[in-house]
Amino acid sequence: NNCLCVASVHSQHSMGVATFSTMIIIQALVLTLTILQPTLAWEKKDIKLVVTCDDVCNKPSKPDKEGDNVKIAKEVLKKTMFKSIFPKINKNYYTYEGLIDAISWFPGFCKTTELCQDHMTFLLAHMQQEVAGLTVNREDPANFEISCNDQECYLGDDVDKKETFYWGRGAFQLSNNDNYKKFSKFAYGKECCLEKYPGKLLSDDLEFVSAIWFFSSKEAGNMLEDDKFGETIASMNGDQECDKECKKENKVRKEKKILTNNFGANCRLEYLKSVEQTILGKAKTTHINDCLCGNDSSISCEEKRKMDEKEEEEKSG
Repeated sequence: NNCLCVASVHSQHSMGVATFSTMIIIQALVLTLTILQPTLAWEKKDIKLVVTCDDVCNKPSKPDKEGDNVKIAKEVLKKTMFKSIFPKINKNYYTYEGLIDAISWFPGFCKTTELCQDHMTFLLAHMQQEVAGLTVNREDPANFEISCNDQECYLGDDVDKKETFYWGRGAFQLSNNDNYKKFSKFAYGKECCLEKYPGKLLSDDLEFVSAIWFFSSKEAGNMLEDDKFGETIASMNGDQECDKECKKENKVRKEKKILTNNFGANCRLEYLKSVEQTILGKAKTTHINDCLCGNDSSISCEEKRKMDEKEEEEKSG
């Protein structure tokens, strides 16, 4: 009997060890599968069904009457200049005529020749940076892989389903549902049109209109009265490209710090100088101290290009 008991206990112990080992293996497999499972990618959407809105959101049309500001804009920016500034322009999205039509929506833009020189050069320089010289009209999906993670890409997105509705569209890459609602109110007379159908910004050919709205509107960038380019950079993308210490009054900088993510502002300055040379005959803007506080330790646009080229070589090599 004693032998039977010992054998029984040994058998039970062996089964217990086997069961435990099996559980460990299963857990390891589950962990491996979890690690190997691809992260759910963000999907760009043109319609947000949860928004209540009637379907009367007809394509808006430009004003019937051409204002004096449009005449001034044509004098400041000739079609030949426009072509020279944007040699690789994608004509499916952007044309000189489309820009002029968009300007007709905003009587405060290019109100005088002097103002127009600033408005036009500032606007076009930002377009160089925002949409690669008017070659694209929608945000690159790669941006979502880099920046979204487990958070909303933009305000108004669905983080649980990883759906983004208010991704960058148009010549200034309008994003966030607040901006879409405000611009929708301006263009369609009601906020819900672009809130529910954000893709209409592109399908209704509002790429330039949305950009000038953001540049002009007090509800958005409000750059009409900015006479310094650095101020407009702060309005466009200040959180990422400008030295946040700039706005502190009576600030004394004891040491120059390396601003590794501020090459964007320097690229905008480089674009502005080129645009000014074409439109004004000379590059008059020499600095963007209102954005970088005169910090000469920020990475230049050329340095960034070289860094990117080196990184690409290392990847391919």
